[in-house]
Amino acid sequence: MTNQVQFSDAAREFHDQLIAKGQTTTEDGYYCWLDDFKRWAMYTHGLPYPYTDRAAFANNVSAWLAADQSEGFSWKNRTWWKYGNYKGGTSEDNYETGFGVSDGVVRFSFSLHNTSYEMLENGYPSATMWDLYNDAEDALKAAEAVSGMSDGIQTMRQYGIMALTSYLTTSAYQNASASLCLAVVVILLFTNNWWLTILCTFALYCVTSLVFAEMAIFGWQVNILEAVDISIAGGMSVDYVLHLAHSYNSQTGNHGEKVTKALKEMGVSVTSGMLTTFMACIALFMTDMLWFRLFGCFIAMVILSAFVTSMVGLMALLAVAGPGDGQGEMPCLKFLDAGICKKNDEGAGKEFSPTAAVP
Repeated sequence: MTNQVQFSDAAREFHDQLIAKGQTTTEDGYYCWLDDFKRWAMYTHGLPYPYTDRAAFANNVSAWLAADQSEGFSWKNRTWWKYGNYKGGTSEDNYETGFGVSDGVVRFSFSLHNTSYEMLENGYPSATMWDLYNDAEDALKAAEAVSGMSDGIQTMRQYGIMALTSYLTTSAYQNASASLCLAVVVILLFTNNWWLTILCTFALYCVTSLVFAEMAIFGWQVNILEAVDISIAGGMSVDYVLHLAHSYNSQTGNHGEKVTKALKEMGVSVTSGMLTTFMACIALFMTDMLWFRLFGCFIAMVILSAFVTSMVGLMALLAVAGPGDGQGEMPCLKFLDAGICKKNDEGAGKEFSPTAAVP
């Protein structure tokens, strides 16, 4: 019996709290079906309210739902007059009923509250929607405190995409961080040089920072595509940096000479790789589907940022502060060098002769 009155009190308090927080207005209104049912029972049919018998309550709720539109305060009468904008959910003729009846018992009840918020901004959940969510949570706690009810929830369809976007944003940056850490480990193993690894790590940080800055400048916001892009940014950024760093590490001479030799050895290959990848992006630029065009733009941003940073920034940094011969090497990783990471000088310059192998 008391739940019928308590729920009406909770719905009213929830609405008043939203008004106080500036999330709705008195003109926006709210829909609590129990208010209309109470008027229908008491004023139209002279029935007692609230009900003490659950079965009688459920039967009269069903009768109120089926009552003709001409009956004062009937569900059809009030829905047609005021609540025609509430669609979907648990419904009759696609209008919200506000409750669910099963096996002759009202199993759950809900009220509907209107706001004038812009739910989407450029196709993404509006940032102010999170303010609405937090204020609605506070309003729900106040409604439970006033009514004495508990375990209520407040929800809306847009919360799903809001939660998904938040999850994608968090997981994207976690994946990017993990890929960068893995890239640093790979550089360390291939170069066997902590000094060179530190400089390459700084270069990778510059690449990813440039890419994220470009995304912000172009007005990108994190959604499904952007989350995928951010996740693979670290892995794509390491390619050119690793090639040039490994080539530098295998050269001899002073800083400037090692940089010159590395550019002669790997500069053409790195440049060719950048050009071929960029040409593949051009094909994506010309597609009709937005997803492919944006992905092409992201790949172009990554490879151009990585190319400029590695060919110009990293090489200049190595020319000034790169490790010299034997500097920064890690003896504990020497076992990885056996025929894998360094040139085999034995027999260097000798010409292979098939007859020399004949006993």
